[in-house]
Amino acid sequence: MKLIKKNKMLLFILPYILFSFLPVAYVYNFRINTPVGYISPTILLIPIFVIFLLFRHSKENKFDIFIKYKRILSLIYVFIFLDLFSALLNGAEFNSLRLVYTNAMLTLGIITLIFLASSRKIDVIKLIKMSIYISTIVAAIGLLEFLFGFQPYQKYYLSNEFINFTYNNVSAIQGYLRRIVSTIGNPLILSTYLALTTPFILYLKNIDSRKLKWNIIFAIHALAILLTMSRTGIVLLIIVVLINNFTLRMSIKKNAKNFFAFLIIFISFDRILNHFSLKDKFLSRLVFESSVGSLTHRVHSFTVVDDILGNNPLMGLSSGSLARLLPEFGYLEIATLDNVYLKVLIENGLIGLVAFVSIHFALFIYAMKLHSPLRTIAIQLLLILVISGLSFQTVNFEPVWGSFWYLISLVFIHSQNKEKFIQ
Repeated sequence: MKLIKKNKMLLFILPYILFSFLPVAYVYNFRINTPVGYISPTILLIPIFVIFLLFRHSKENKFDIFIKYKRILSLIYVFIFLDLFSALLNGAEFNSLRLVYTNAMLTLGIITLIFLASSRKIDVIKLIKMSIYISTIVAAIGLLEFLFGFQPYQKYYLSNEFINFTYNNVSAIQGYLRRIVSTIGNPLILSTYLALTTPFILYLKNIDSRKLKWNIIFAIHALAILLTMSRTGIVLLIIVVLINNFTLRMSIKKNAKNFFAFLIIFISFDRILNHFSLKDKFLSRLVFESSVGSLTHRVHSFTVVDDILGNNPLMGLSSGSLARLLPEFGYLEIATLDNVYLKVLIENGLIGLVAFVSIHFALFIYAMKLHSPLRTIAIQLLLILVISGLSFQTVNFEPVWGSFWYLISLVFIHSQNKEKFIQ
């Protein structure tokens, strides 16, 4: 704690650092064994940091921002309560309780931690820039992984059969499509994680005098997203760029420059694919020719819900139950529904889904009340969360679920401070 006392910024940025460099969803070596199962170190540290801030500097704590965003917080409390109630209703298994606690820390824990930063002399812009630099390192590692085979977590990923078979460079040489995972452990999760910082980069790129710096950072992020070969990631990248161009009312000249820069990135991506003889494989994947099972699986997921949800449609079958119930109902080839809304519907029931979706609506309402460009960034973040939720179970992954609440909280506290977004 001595280091934290000397550098308050570290306390607020550390959770995001851990989200970025600890692939706990895929490497158990980075988890801590507890009586209720393996838990991420980040999830254990968040309440410690919050308690440290609340009691050490109690006179500094101001709760205006908590009152301002009480509707969002109330809806999150309701969802967490329903999640806990569903777990208790279905036997209170350790795994379910662990997931309830994890979700609470990634939402309420992160929001509370970042909101407490508004009570202190914390430079929010510096915190945002530090987050971008961290995600840039993650993206750069992904580029090195693809181009030169540099993967710092290779020995851990090789112990995971799924990652080894699908993504590592040895598999690519054998004829499989190479997809970067960097420090995140999964190309889809990586692309969404990188997309979340892209709105901030684009804004800084448009208004900061150091345009070359932000252009390079944007190019690193965009190219890394493309090299994940994730259809969802590519869609997110395009949507974020289009919203940025349309809402900021840039001149024709500036729009042309941005289009030209984006064109250069896509040409570079095309050259890389040609160099590694992967272009045909990528295009085949893009239109679902080589991965038709991915599309079939997501469509089939909707039929699964009716079979399983019949047991308890209102309150669901508790967090974490989906992985156990799928094989029990004969869906042996499906490990996940790849849709966060279907997951919430099965595990938390119709009431839980209503609460979950209500959080999104509340976020949208608050986002619309912000002044531009914070409004644009908040809406971009929300769209990334909603769209990615149709492709995978976002709440299960710290780099996405935790990073979203971390970044959206920064937007809210900066708006609350009524300061200029860029000094």
